[in-house]
Amino acid sequence: MINLLPYNRRELLKSSYKKRLMVITFISASVALMPLLLVIILLSYLQQMDYSILNTQFDNSKSNNKDAEVDKLIEEIKGVNIDIKFFQDGLSRTKHISEDLQSIVKARPGDVTVNNINFSKTGGKATIIIFGISGTRDSIIKYGNALDKKNGGICSEVSLPVTTYAKKIDVPFSITCNIVYEIK
Repeated sequence: MINLLPYNRRELLKSSYKKRLMVITFISASVALMPLLLVIILLSYLQQMDYSILNTQFDNSKSNNKDAEVDKLIEEIKGVNIDIKFFQDGLSRTKHISEDLQSIVKARPGDVTVNNINFSKTGGKATIIIFGISGTRDSIIKYGNALDKKNGGICSEVSLPVTTYAKKIDVPFSITCNIVYEIK
């Protein structure tokens, strides 16, 4: 339809479309920025009032039953501290199985591969079963001796099955290690 108009009118119509587009863009931007402007005005108003509302509420909260609430809070903290001390004392009296597992892994000779470790703890006694493969029969015997308490290890009793002695190389093994915990 616009192509049927003479050239001057066509250009005039295009410029009026551009002006309308600019006006609509300006109005849309103004409407979009209006909430931001309101927030800025509100913040400046609060700043000029020197936060009097907040100061009044703070002063009121300071004066309302301050001593009773503080005393109640102190008593609650003391009760929690007693509970924490009880659990902390219980933890410090017991030896943790993770320390023993770390010692078991450190005692392992170089050609011994540990595939699985099972443990169970009942009362003051823990049973740890170590499964793996040893490069040689001598290595697994050395490992068992290193774990034995008689030789400076951590286990009060170490059991190697008889089948461990059957093969000379690539020996699959299972070592049963008993650890007795003393409660302090």
